[in-house]
Amino acid sequence: MRVVPGSGPWRVRAVLPVGLALVLVVAAWLPASAAESVIEALQNEYIRIADSARPSVVVVEAEGKAVKVPNVDDLEIPEPFRDLIPKNRVPNVPNVSSGSGFIIDPDGWVLTNSHVVRGARKITVTTIGGKKFTVEKHHIDPLTDVAVLKVDPGTEKLTPATLGDSAGVKVGQIVVAIGNPFGVGVSFTTGVVSQLGIDMPAPQTDEQGRAIRAIRNLIQTDAAINPGNSGGPLLDISGQVVGITTAIVSRSTGSEGVGFAIPINTARRIADQLMQTGKVSRAWVGIMMEAKSKEELAALGAPEGGAFVSQIRADGPAAGSGLQEGDIIVGYSTKAGASDDELTPIRSSDDLVSEVEASTPGSEVTLKVLRFKEPVRIAVKLGEFPAELAGTAEPQVTKAEAGALGLTVSEVTDDTVKEMGVPKKAGVVVQEVSADSPAAGALQPGDVILGIDGQPVTSVADFHDLIGKLEGKPVTVLTIKRKEGDRTMADTVMVPLGEGR
Repeated sequence: MRVVPGSGPWRVRAVLPVGLALVLVVAAWLPASAAESVIEALQNEYIRIADSARPSVVVVEAEGKAVKVPNVDDLEIPEPFRDLIPKNRVPNVPNVSSGSGFIIDPDGWVLTNSHVVRGARKITVTTIGGKKFTVEKHHIDPLTDVAVLKVDPGTEKLTPATLGDSAGVKVGQIVVAIGNPFGVGVSFTTGVVSQLGIDMPAPQTDEQGRAIRAIRNLIQTDAAINPGNSGGPLLDISGQVVGITTAIVSRSTGSEGVGFAIPINTARRIADQLMQTGKVSRAWVGIMMEAKSKEELAALGAPEGGAFVSQIRADGPAAGSGLQEGDIIVGYSTKAGASDDELTPIRSSDDLVSEVEASTPGSEVTLKVLRFKEPVRIAVKLGEFPAELAGTAEPQVTKAEAGALGLTVSEVTDDTVKEMGVPKKAGVVVQEVSADSPAAGALQPGDVILGIDGQPVTSVADFHDLIGKLEGKPVTVLTIKRKEGDRTMADTVMVPLGEGR
């Protein structure tokens, strides 16, 4: 808002709240008292939003792999200066990054971005009141950059955010971003919706480093968004969440007025699946599409656009359906045998992706295609998008049974296989070791447990089963693999469990 003094009464350009909505108002030549009232009303509206929304916003801290700090003896430092550097250097410094999130369920579910917590060994969330919780489990979906975190609130009363409807978001409407920029704490910025329907390359890539999916249909805003805001809520003027802030475009790594948010309708659909099953079930046709210009599509008989089929996967649902490479998909319906009136027009590959993602795996859909300019109807039974293609496989931190070894472990990842030289589907990775646990001093984060008392460990489930058989044993022998400097080596450790266990 800008207030410009004139020769007479003030000229005011203001955005005014009307009920729970804001309307852009140009109030010319208002008396000073009226201008002050407008300013005060707008200010109070912002204060109300901040007061109502802040209790649901949390700071998310994700501790990743430890960063090795070299010992002074390993550094090439001239002799006169070596004694000036303390020799009791900490061998490893936790790599901790921070982001934002917000509570969506009083039972302890928090919504944030996948990239904020992906690969973390330990995750904590801190409320605006300073209450810190350790995340018990988390589930992520890299394809939409959505993640849910579960904490145990205990006796703490958590305040969930009010989720709105992103389908009603309009270009030009005022929005509010709340988050933890640069780790300074929860802060509040305002702006407008600059653009809708933006697609950005996703962090998920193939072997050549090319993005294999895009984060689609994003909301663009000029509200100040900085590193650390990721995962926080984007609110409308009523205080309802309409998006999750997820990315910025910046040459300086700071806010330059080009920020993006995931629509809350998308995030809510993904979060519901993650909370219920720990994964996202997506429909899949099993085709590759190639972008074509309007001119090319028109020459092929599709002047209104369409999705050009460049490849049909041999293992995909469309194989054997009658769909052919070179077909142009111009219509889609979840109803078998749908008429032309019941078809949703497909103008682009993005249109088809949106329709398929909104469909249910296992359902039969009707495709209208143009084949050498002739219309053809194809029925395809949708499959479920394979996890290996989605890149959604992510270790979920699972705590060992209380009173056993006192460990938090997770599944072995592809990174662990490469870094530690262990076979796939072999072992579990130690995430945390409780200071007062039997394993304290014997195990450390990053160790891979390959076996317990001569029995192989292939998964977290195996680990739990074998832990359950330790009752009555005073000592257990673990076969592990540990990284020491640049080397990895296998070893065994003895963990005293105590007499009478």
